[in-house]
Amino acid sequence: MKIYPLPEAITNKRYEVNESPPNTKHGRCDNTGLKMMVPLDSSEASRFVRTHELAHLKWSPESAIEEAKKHEVSLDALLACEDARVNILALGAIREKAFDMGKLGPIEVKTVELLGEKAAGGDLNAERELVLLMIAGYRVKGVECLSSVSSKEARNVANNAINIIIRDHTSFNSTIRAAREIDDIYKLKEATIERKRRLNQ
Repeated sequence: MKIYPLPEAITNKRYEVNESPPNTKHGRCDNTGLKMMVPLDSSEASRFVRTHELAHLKWSPESAIEEAKKHEVSLDALLACEDARVNILALGAIREKAFDMGKLGPIEVKTVELLGEKAAGGDLNAERELVLLMIAGYRVKGVECLSSVSSKEARNVANNAINIIIRDHTSFNSTIRAAREIDDIYKLKEATIERKRRLNQ
């Protein structure tokens, strides 16, 4: 039996709901095009994705791209921080402590391990991606491996951003502030690396 979410219970607009590709737990909520893609099976992981995307419908701005441009923050940082904020709001609404995604698949685990190896080797982009994944996975069981492959410094960056969101999670402004902090930290790191590179030439 397929379980369809009901966007119309939250908004007076009619959404087109499509099923995620087979064997995936991908979700997407397009508040501009009025489309939603979610897994429709009865697993706990799929229930999380449906709840999460409905929460985006209820609490997120219509266009993340426009908000990123307006506030001059990177889109990926904004999306990760908004995922964390939406998780907090959704869990508060359904009175649960955490979502359960189950265990990551072997391909996902290998991807995380590779990111960890690259980050440990000094790849800033990989480190930043791990930070964003940790933030987006806030209060989601099953993604603990992200912390285990990340450096203490990366975990601190993620935790600081999460704390910014927690303090004012009812406001989208907390998402912007946290995203800006991440952008500023990695711009400074990039500038420091570039300065050292020039000095060593």
